Amino acid sequence: MHSRTEAYPDTLIVCSCDRSYFPLVKGLILSLLDPGPLPEGIGLGFIDIGCDAEALRWLTERGVYVRKLEEGAVGRLADAALGYQRAQACRPFLPRIFPEAQVFVWMDSDMWVQDRTVFAYLRKAARSEPDKLFISPECHYSYLPINADTEQRRHEMYSYYEPAYGAEIARSLCKRFTLNSGFFAMHAANGIWVEWARQVRRLFLDEYDRYPSIVRHMAEQVALNVIANGSARVRLLDPLYNYISHWTPPVRGEDGVVRVALPPHVPVGIVHLAGGMAYFGRAYFEQGLFYRAGAYLTPDDARMLFPEEVSAPRLYN
Repeated sequence: MHSRTEAYPDTLIVCSCDRSYFPLVKGLILSLLDPGPLPEGIGLGFIDIGCDAEALRWLTERGVYVRKLEEGAVGRLADAALGYQRAQACRPFLPRIFPEAQVFVWMDSDMWVQDRTVFAYLRKAARSEPDKLFISPECHYSYLPINADTEQRRHEMYSYYEPAYGAEIARSLCKRFTLNSGFFAMHAANGIWVEWARQVRRLFLDEYDRYPSIVRHMAEQVALNVIANGSARVRLLDPLYNYISHWTPPVRGEDGVVRVALPPHVPVGIVHLAGGMAYFGRAYFEQGLFYRAGAYLTPDDARMLFPEEVSAPRLYN
């Protein structure tokens, strides 16, 4: 690893994936770079958990700082046996993986950006309040399924918290809006990193086999909520900057802008194509919710994301 230098950006937007999700990362990176250079002091980072040489070359050609997930930074959490969950378990370790940076903005690989102004804000805010976590709650007036049955939503969240943290904590936190860890910003000096890393090691290494698969899938987000939810260390961001599309898909307007499906149809700042490509990917694509409505995808990208349909023409109609 390199030491911190003045030439290195003080703020990194970081994402991670393996080869199967790389077509989505391409959309994320392009959405950040196509409008022009990023604001001063902000760069892009990528944690490689299984991409091929062509993918890594694509990133470096665009100025992305690429790091392989290694045992020296995260210990046994680098084990390939964890599969895609390494892209979740690595999040508390960003200051160890990129020690040159001061501020980190994490983005899930299935996101893309319509409004880049949030990044200059987060850089300034995290530097001025290094003890705060900047994150969006998973709530919005347009999330019809969870708004229509709040009791079921509490029951669902309880089922994630209780196995790892017990009934008392589960009863308390299941009533709160979930802090979605798909997009957040923190200063490298924030004490939350250390607490979060400790919990993630416990959940993914010491106790991994105790939990059902869905609990393991939610583990790092659950840990972050236990540490930070409701505390003075949190600064909430507008949910439009982590818009969870599977709750109620947004819509692409005639002007090409992706907007909330319900009036007044405000633009979404960051589109999160959440829920898994296997379940929602085809629907997201057919509704034009990929970056540039998917026009950036190559035929190989399309085959990777939609293996059941290998012919490319449909993607370009």
